[in-house]
Amino acid sequence: MDEDADRTAGHEEDVRRLPRRTPPTDPPWRPGTHEPLPIEVLARVDDALRAWAARPPERD
Repeated sequence: MDEDADRTAGHEEDVRRLPRRTPPTDPPWRPGTHEPLPIEVLARVDDALRAWAARPPERD
């Protein structure tokens, strides 16, 4: 039991010296805080969605 006391001695002081974590005030996913996608990316997404919609239906 003395070994446990020696090992944990001063632990409370160590914890008090640790910096506290604070949540960000403005999360990156908040609307209006992101950059718009370039038109080239939007065009590629549009082409991929059109190709996916035009594919034949899957058979079971």
